[in-house]
Amino acid sequence: MQSEQAIRIDLREYWQIFLRRKHLFFLPLVGILVVVLLGSYKISPIYESFTTIMVGERRIVSRQVERVVPGAGNMDRMDTLRRQVMSGEYLEELIKRLNLDQNPKLWEKAVELKAKHPDLKTDKIVTRILLESLKEKAITVQTTGGNVLRITARWNTPEGAYLMAQTLGDIFIQETQKEELGGVREALSFSKEQLEIYQAKLKESEDKLRRFREKMLKDQIQDYSVTSANLAQINSMISSTEIELKEAEDHLNSLKSKLDQKELFSISHLSSPELLKLEDELKRAIDQLPGLLGKYSWIDARVIKLNQLIGDIRERIRKQIGKESSSLHLIEAKTTQQDIKFLKRKKENLMNFVGEYTKSLTKGPAQELTLSRLQNEVDSNRRLYNMFLEQSQGSQIEESLKRAEAEYRFKMLEPATKPLRPVKPNRKKLLFLGFILGSAAGFGLVFFSEYMDHSFTKVEEVEALLGIPVLGTIPWMRIPHRLKPKEKLIGLKVFTILVLLSIFFYLTFFSGTE
Repeated sequence: MQSEQAIRIDLREYWQIFLRRKHLFFLPLVGILVVVLLGSYKISPIYESFTTIMVGERRIVSRQVERVVPGAGNMDRMDTLRRQVMSGEYLEELIKRLNLDQNPKLWEKAVELKAKHPDLKTDKIVTRILLESLKEKAITVQTTGGNVLRITARWNTPEGAYLMAQTLGDIFIQETQKEELGGVREALSFSKEQLEIYQAKLKESEDKLRRFREKMLKDQIQDYSVTSANLAQINSMISSTEIELKEAEDHLNSLKSKLDQKELFSISHLSSPELLKLEDELKRAIDQLPGLLGKYSWIDARVIKLNQLIGDIRERIRKQIGKESSSLHLIEAKTTQQDIKFLKRKKENLMNFVGEYTKSLTKGPAQELTLSRLQNEVDSNRRLYNMFLEQSQGSQIEESLKRAEAEYRFKMLEPATKPLRPVKPNRKKLLFLGFILGSAAGFGLVFFSEYMDHSFTKVEEVEALLGIPVLGTIPWMRIPHRLKPKEKLIGLKVFTILVLLSIFFYLTFFSGTE
């Protein structure tokens, strides 16, 4: 009972000390709370947004293998994905999509750093500054539940935090799906490329085969009906034409020796539209002669008619030359020159006919070999084209299946939302810490003041010091309704403290804003 009474007495003594020096407790408490409250409004707000992505499990190895093979388990895979999201490649893509590197202040800072690092480009310095800031302050990635990634973004605006979280989540899903489909897409791209190549080769080989068959058919339709008698007639005509040609050339040389320079010049330049028209008509008639001689004899009506036509045209040419010149030697020289042109074309056509006929006798087996080679080339190209067509169709089906699997394996469970209020500064937490700090400072100040105060506060202290009993004490008397200015000030302080405490508790427990 005595110990309990002593404890009660001690507690009362502490309470009396607190009451005597309560202003020393409340002054630092109120001051710190006010400073914390006002300072919280000076802190730039930080907003937070997050998105969660479910990573489905793809069963490649068995559970037994996961226990013995490092890196085969799901936890290692999730840690790899977490590191992948925080990699420079993903964050640089985030910077590029959101244009985070367009901040002028950031470029000013980069220019200052370039003076210290002249070997680095300014844009690279800007990117490095942003990457460090994003990794240290703005972006955090956590794994929850074994197969869920939580990407959290913090920024000084609600829109910025939302866009960063949402965009980084989209980048992660797109890139991981791209990696999942990478092999299939490469195979599909290769198949499409080869398909286009062999489609062009197939078309080219089919065109070659078609043109060759058309040529063969044309050669088969063209019936020369050349006999030994016809061939002998053509060879005889070639010989007679050569003799006539030689005589005409000699005669022209003889005529040229009798003409002066002016007349020689006129021979080569004597021409008119009517004369050119007759020359073209003569060429067409001469071109028909070998074909008729190959089919019919000299005495055939068609051959005779054609020879008559040729003779008639030659006569018309002579008359036209006579109209265009008055000199007999010049007329004869020009006529002989036209005869030479006629005989040369006649000889050339007859020799070409004989050559084509001789060539046709030996080209049959060669045509068969060429036809077989072209057909084999078409078949080979068609076989390869069909093979790549099937492979391309199979790759497309596989890509669709892989894409469906990837969309299932990487699914955004909770898309990012625009935050309604900042996460920093947390005024509840700051005021609570300010209250703890202010209370500690107040109690410390009260203890220090009491420790440094050597005045008497109890009767026992006086009796212990003087060694004589105290006969009586004069109590502190208060006169009602007549408070001193000091007491009024104390009342005002108490009222102010109560108001501030009310505000603190309201902000802490009842206010919905932070």
